Amino acid sequence: MKVLLASIPATGHFSPLLVIARILKKAGHEPAIYTSQLFRDKIEAAGIPYFPLPEEADQAVLDEIASFLKRNRRAPGPEEMLSIFKTVFVAPMPFQFRRLQAVLREFQADVVVHETCFCGVFPLLLGPRSERPLSAYLGISALSLPREDGAPWGPGLIPTTDPAKWKEYARIAEEVNEQRDLPLKQYADRMLADLGRPGLPGGVFESAALLADIILQPCGPSFEPRCVSPRRRCTLLAHLCWKARERCRRDWKKRKKPGGKWSWSARERLPTTILESCWPR
Repeated sequence: MKVLLASIPATGHFSPLLVIARILKKAGHEPAIYTSQLFRDKIEAAGIPYFPLPEEADQAVLDEIASFLKRNRRAPGPEEMLSIFKTVFVAPMPFQFRRLQAVLREFQADVVVHETCFCGVFPLLLGPRSERPLSAYLGISALSLPREDGAPWGPGLIPTTDPAKWKEYARIAEEVNEQRDLPLKQYADRMLADLGRPGLPGGVFESAALLADIILQPCGPSFEPRCVSPRRRCTLLAHLCWKARERCRRDWKKRKKPGGKWSWSARERLPTTILESCWPR
């Protein structure tokens, strides 16, 4: 199976993809990574094919991040945060997407694995399903789907079952939506319209999970807060916890053919490989 993994030029976003690429390579698959020149040496040292991001989505983004950190020695305000989110995560989308199209023509992947903030996959996922490979969202932070307690994604609010806290979280979520999520979505939707695509089904980071065919969320039992079950078209929610792993084991046994041969398709093998290899035995 051929797997293309894509990330923005940030170490915390890239490193989990390199781990998975090594796992896939060891399992006999053909991974390749589409990311920044910054990580080229690490990728090639692992014997994995590398495809570079275009300049507008690579060095230009790194320069913006450096400038942002220099300006903001302390916690930035909402306007500054919205500006850097637009610049680093959303503005590179058309450049990421156009190069992604070229990469997929050269490396005909069965699966594209994209991390939480790689927006260049949106135009691909919002286009005709028949014209793209399977998509797998890989969480590099807390799962970006709506939480049962109403807390917004990002501020790191502690999960709660206290109704009084729910009201507080609802107020915070409204502020975050007004100051960050809605303006960011509107900005992304305008860029998608220029590319001939419809708008996102949710916020920018939420949509990365909503639009994917498979969700891969590395975590431990009870670590992730419970999420509201989304309306989504997907083949599997691969949440890396003990219960999910055991449930998958039971499902796999049902698919096993007499004589010990498995009936997986190439697309069905990806989540099982990552589930089995990422979680300690």
